Amino acid sequence: MNYLSPTDAADFYASWMKLLHWVNETHRVVPPFPLPSGRQPIATEVAMVVRNALWANPMVLDDFVKHNPAKLSPAALAEVALWRHRVSGKFTLLQHRASGSVFLGPDGSEGGFEVVGISHPIADTLDDVPVFVLATLLPFRDRIVYDTFISSYPVRFGAGARRMMVEAYKKAKASGLILSQLPVPGASPSPKKRASKRAGAKVLPLEPKGSPLEDPAVLAFEAARIDPAHFGHREHLYVAWCYLRMLPVEDALARYMKGLREVVRVLGVPEKLHVTMTWGYLVLLAEAMHSMPGAPFDALMEANPRLLTGGKALLEEHWSAEELASPAARARFVLPRRRRK
Repeated sequence: MNYLSPTDAADFYASWMKLLHWVNETHRVVPPFPLPSGRQPIATEVAMVVRNALWANPMVLDDFVKHNPAKLSPAALAEVALWRHRVSGKFTLLQHRASGSVFLGPDGSEGGFEVVGISHPIADTLDDVPVFVLATLLPFRDRIVYDTFISSYPVRFGAGARRMMVEAYKKAKASGLILSQLPVPGASPSPKKRASKRAGAKVLPLEPKGSPLEDPAVLAFEAARIDPAHFGHREHLYVAWCYLRMLPVEDALARYMKGLREVVRVLGVPEKLHVTMTWGYLVLLAEAMHSMPGAPFDALMEANPRLLTGGKALLEEHWSAEELASPAARARFVLPRRRRK
C-alpha cells in the first residue's frame, strides 16, 4: 500500500504534533500552538514555521528524545528518535507506484527513496509527475514518509529529460540505491552514516544547499518555463526573495524585471506587465527582509502577511489609484507622489 494504515497514520500524527507543540512551548516560535482538536485546528502556515525551527537545530530533537516531555510511550519515543535520520532537500518526484512514490535525490545525488503518504497516497496531492519537490523524509515503522509538508516547483520537463530520469531510476534500482527504509537495516548509526549506505545521501538542513540563484523556481522563472496556474503571486515573491538574498537591491530588481519581461513575452500576455507595481512589491519585500535578516521565506511571509494578501491596496498606501492606473506607471517606474500621513 502506498500510504500508512489508519492506525499507523494516527500514531504518526500524535507523535508529530506533540513534538511540534513542545518545540513551540520551549522555543516560542509562534504564538500559542495548541495540540490539534476538532474545535481548534492549526493553520498549515503556522505549523510550518514551527517545523522549520525544529529541523534548523538538530539539538532540538535530541532534547525532546532525552527528556520525553510529551510522555510518549517507549515505543513511540523510539520512533521519534529515528527521525534523526531524516533526509531533507530538493528531490525529483518521478512516479507513483503501488508500493510508494519514487523520490530521486536529494539535490541531484545518485539513488532515491520509495516514500508513502501518511493518511492518503502522495498522488492525491501531487498527481502531475515528474516534478521537483522540497521535502523532509522520515523513517516510520519500516516505511519512509514525509513530515507532512511538501512543496513543488512549477518546472516542466521535456520528453528527453523524462527519459533520462527514468533511466537514472532503473540504474539506481538495479544497484539497490532506491531505499524503502531509513536508516538502512544493518547500517552504522553513526551520524556520518545515517541516511544511507550510498555516499551521496546526507542529513541536510531544511534550507536547500547551493546558491538561491540555482533554486529550481528561479531557473524555471529565468527560462520562462512556468505554468501560470501554479506560479502565482507567492511564487513570484519567492523568486524575488532568492534574488534579494544574493544581490544588491538594484541588481535584484534588474534581474527580476528581465526575467518577468521574458515570461510575459513567452506567455503572450505583455499587457500584464506593470513596472511600477512590480518595483513597489520588490522594494517592500526588501524592506521586510532588512527587518528580519536571514529569515526563511515562510517565516518572512508569516510575519508580513500583507505582502501576500495586500494586493493593489498595499501599493495604494504609497501611490494613488490614479497613478497606478496611468500608462506611464505601467510602462516604467514612476515615483509615488502620495505623502505618507
